[in-house]
Amino acid sequence: VNVILGTLLVQNPEAMRPLAEAYPGRLIASIDCKNGIMTSHGWQTTSDITAEDMIQTVIDIGIRKIVYTDIAKDGTLEGPNMEMIQTLQTTFDIDLIASGGVGTLDDLKALKAVGVSGVIVGKALYEGRFTLKEALEVSYVD
Repeated sequence: VNVILGTLLVQNPEAMRPLAEAYPGRLIASIDCKNGIMTSHGWQTTSDITAEDMIQTVIDIGIRKIVYTDIAKDGTLEGPNMEMIQTLQTTFDIDLIASGGVGTLDDLKALKAVGVSGVIVGKALYEGRFTLKEALEVSYVD
């Protein structure tokens, strides 16, 4: 079982170091951002920490699995923040799961092309933009 950490990472990332050491590979950092800046407390509180700075911090404490959510894109079906996802994927040695904005199968193809390990899809499935079978066929089945 993996555990996804969010607000605690913003408040006190060093508190996660002993847990990351005790449970290697089982912690996932939730990097929830608006305009590249971390949010917490259910996206209600904005910090002064950039996504890049937080990812470097979590890497330094031993967490390499990241869920990146662009909250400005979440639920819009307008496409993910490909620029930021590409930057994170190429800058850091991480296992990146993208979230926010997926509305089409082309979005899934684009995310696969940049090398993310997974995608969180919600509204597009709920609204029948594509089926789960189609998503799996397009994205992560080789």
